[in-house]
Amino acid sequence: MKRVSIIVSICLALALLVSGPAHAAEVTLTTACNQPEDYPTVQGLRYMDEYLQRLTDGEVELDIFPHAELGEEAETIEMTQAGTIDINRVSVAPVTGLAEVLEVFALPYVFEDEMHMHNVLDSEVGEDLSTHEDLIDSGVRALTWYDAGQRSIYSAEQPIYSPEDLEGQTIRVQPADVMVDAMEALGASATVMEFGEVYSALDTGVIDAAENNWPSLYTTGHYEVVDYYSLGAHARLPEPVLINEDTYNELSEEHREALMKAAEASKHYQRSRWRAMAEDAEEQVREAGVEINEVDDITEFQEKVEPVYDEYVTDEMQPFLERIEELAQ
Repeated sequence: MKRVSIIVSICLALALLVSGPAHAAEVTLTTACNQPEDYPTVQGLRYMDEYLQRLTDGEVELDIFPHAELGEEAETIEMTQAGTIDINRVSVAPVTGLAEVLEVFALPYVFEDEMHMHNVLDSEVGEDLSTHEDLIDSGVRALTWYDAGQRSIYSAEQPIYSPEDLEGQTIRVQPADVMVDAMEALGASATVMEFGEVYSALDTGVIDAAENNWPSLYTTGHYEVVDYYSLGAHARLPEPVLINEDTYNELSEEHREALMKAAEASKHYQRSRWRAMAEDAEEQVREAGVEINEVDDITEFQEKVEPVYDEYVTDEMQPFLERIEELAQ
């Protein structure tokens, strides 16, 4: 039934795209993403904009700034809280600074696979965390959740088959304490660094490794300055599409409803584009000569990060973690 629902949603969206909006926009929502124009997250936002304009007869539109034109994620999150930016697609990792409970999504190995993550995000768990009081109090909420695939480690030094292979390697991680501590628990030396600085840092040897997904490895050119990509899938970080809370509340009820429908439709479109781009990126990276290795047994990795769970899973987070584990069954 879920597949049928997704197909119906996409078909409705395509039908809505046949005719253009009849009126000039009454509301323009400044929208940010740090990825390039052809990246699935930007394509998802473009889809949301087109869908929204058709639903509102052109009364509401998104003015989208890709490629970090408005700043890197740390900056744009602050701007979204302030209302300078209305809508912002970001990784969940830096958003954990606004709502600690969201660290449940950043715990290593918390999702078994893509289907498990989607089931969680599309359940009441995703809904409850989208409007968690800490997030609302910080000035934002999540409209929907985009997919960013599995994150694995790529290195200029050696392939990673076991935690011992990470010892002595300096690895870039996102700005979230749980991500830092997870890599430290696995034996690496973790360094927080903005995404746009990673290529140069790898090229000059400032860092030995980084961790990310297939599309990011390819579109950034990071594959040019590393030799190994080890598919351990230590994390699957969903990406919230945030909206400033005042912006959301100032929309009319009709426009809010249209925006939520457009966000929902864009989620399915983004995920389909993500799968296609991940497959293409994998092909390109393999052809470029990067050595790819599977990590067949992650048990030792999971054992190493158990102290991270002990430190980060709070009493408030525990019920969410249990619900996530139940949805894997």
